[in-house]
Amino acid sequence: MLSAPISRSSSKLRSASKLKALPVPERMLLQLPRVGLATDGQLDHIGSLYPAGGEKAIQALLNLMQSGVVDCVIWNRESWVGDSVGSVTGHDGDKLDLMAPVAMPPTAGCNLQVTEGVLESMLNQLHSSVKTINDKMTGSTQSMEEMTKADAAVPRQVCMLVQRVRFTADVSKAILEKRQLSTITRANLAIKAALGERLINSPVELTPGEVSTMVAVQQVLHEQIEVMKILIEKEKSPDECQKCWQEQIRFYHDEEVNECFLKFGSGAEERVIMIGHEYSPPTMLITTQFTHMLRWSYLNAMGEDPATSLSLRLLVLIGVPGCGKTGMLKNVGQLVGTQPTTIRVSERTTAEEVWWRRQITAHKSTGGGNLSPLILSQAHRAPEAVLEVALRIASELGVATCLTMSPCTETASLQRGILAGATVINVPESQLQVIAAGQLAAEGLLESEKLAVPLGGILESLNKECTKQPHYDFGPRTLLQICTQIGIERSKAKADEDVVSAVVERCLLPKLVKSDVPILQRLLKELFKVDKTLASPSAAEDGRWHNVAENIKSITKIETDCLVLPVPPSDQEAFFVEFCHMLNRQTAVLVRMPGLLSEMTPGDLLGTMPKKGEPVKDGLLVEMLRKAMDDHPEQDKLVWIAMMTGKCSAETWECLNELLNDNHCLNLATGEQLRLNENLRFLFVMEEAGDTSQDTFSRTAVVYTDPPV
Repeated sequence: MLSAPISRSSSKLRSASKLKALPVPERMLLQLPRVGLATDGQLDHIGSLYPAGGEKAIQALLNLMQSGVVDCVIWNRESWVGDSVGSVTGHDGDKLDLMAPVAMPPTAGCNLQVTEGVLESMLNQLHSSVKTINDKMTGSTQSMEEMTKADAAVPRQVCMLVQRVRFTADVSKAILEKRQLSTITRANLAIKAALGERLINSPVELTPGEVSTMVAVQQVLHEQIEVMKILIEKEKSPDECQKCWQEQIRFYHDEEVNECFLKFGSGAEERVIMIGHEYSPPTMLITTQFTHMLRWSYLNAMGEDPATSLSLRLLVLIGVPGCGKTGMLKNVGQLVGTQPTTIRVSERTTAEEVWWRRQITAHKSTGGGNLSPLILSQAHRAPEAVLEVALRIASELGVATCLTMSPCTETASLQRGILAGATVINVPESQLQVIAAGQLAAEGLLESEKLAVPLGGILESLNKECTKQPHYDFGPRTLLQICTQIGIERSKAKADEDVVSAVVERCLLPKLVKSDVPILQRLLKELFKVDKTLASPSAAEDGRWHNVAENIKSITKIETDCLVLPVPPSDQEAFFVEFCHMLNRQTAVLVRMPGLLSEMTPGDLLGTMPKKGEPVKDGLLVEMLRKAMDDHPEQDKLVWIAMMTGKCSAETWECLNELLNDNHCLNLATGEQLRLNENLRFLFVMEEAGDTSQDTFSRTAVVYTDPPV
């Protein structure tokens, strides 16, 4: 059955010419693309901030529409163009050159009517540029090694799609002609080796975008090599091999119409999904048996044409915090070339129908088609009345809606009530060794499967054998943090196994309570043959607080943030004395924020959009960050921002997620994006864990201070 294709609807749904006929009061009720809602007053404010227009103005507007673009470059190739955007940068340094420049918006006194046309032009250029590069590269014979180089200017999502299309063509042809499948595996291993060699040989010369793209392609190659293992087992039975191949998600390029699509299933059950061209640098995700099943289930459930389907296009994903629920759903949407939208809901989320209709309509018209997921994250926290409004409007508009929830009494109540009859998928315990093998392979380690066994085994054993502490996380997020650091630490001068064991010790030892340290010591000896005595801070020769400070230094060698606990008021002076001694040895700088985070609202910390005519006023944290970067521009000197947390609410922690996720930027309410220097480090000092969620602890490095019993 052919599903509804993912088609561009801008000419009908976002036509600037039609909108110009509407009076301003009505236009202020319209949504900007990508769910960014802005009033004329907000745009006037942007105009007052950037009266000359230029790069910062377009960046603020791009922020408001949440396009996936994190930076833009002024195009100066031809004088007649003037101030225009010629290329953009996406997450993790991804690059996209626009096929035609987008003129800067007028900012001084601009209003929604003027600005929406600029945003319309920007979105159209993002879409058409991705499509043009897709069309060119899917029919190209250029090697993947050349395609991933910075000067090739091929976005990450296109490189991944091209590798998938080529693999599908090679396997389909080999099965049809009954040729040995092992030749495909050898070809993929050759590509993997070439990319891995570049990662370890040229770390200085490579741009962040090149590294991210090569890691992403390595992940695809690992996924394909795992598929080949399954097919080769069935090779002696052609029918079984063909059946097994049809159970995979396969990617095709139709040369006649120059479009890409995917297939899964066979015969009357075969489904075909057209692949869109939204600019959305893909979320890194290792394919496991569960993620493969989730992709299949999502595409099967949401691939129906909403105009003819009678079923509610709703999927509920339930799993423990930090297991990657939102990332998995975003990955499915990006797999088919769409731009997912995530709305994090809470008990304070409005039930106002006008607000939800704007949000969902904007997602539908600009997300890339009917398969683009609208993800309501942490849905168990929202009142039932809020979810009722959101789901009713989403159903009415035929939007593919996903809810992520944690297992709790609120979730169980919603399942008995408003979600009764919905498709529910429970996320199983993560396959850490499978994820480790894929991620280490993506980082270029040749013996990834061998090293994944002890790496995944340590995390699984710690999870089972250690005491239960609120700040412990030994799941996928911790594993990915470790793997990323392993990739950065690799060198030809050190064996990969030694790098893995050293990073494991550096990342895990600081967070352990004293009684659990011997468990890690035993596991390192058993699994990595590392015979070394590990000590908790209270047993350290140089003293407890000296050891705590050294642990902070060690764990933030690569991580940009650290949460240290417990540090009650009686210990704060002793802690900061030793912490400052450590900073002095590093010639680093300390900036302390006054007050407690728990006493401030997100607006107090990050600022709010001022009312019309009011001057902009930074939040306290933003004010400190600007001053710290102005006072200490030297990139070779670390600047620490220390914050006393108090008992923070979930809302306060969530407003700081961009810091905890190491994004190196903050998206402010004004539409400005504050880019953070690489030398900034963030220290959160907690009196105790309290009721801080594991979701917060899993996002950051943690150092336990080992207080005396």
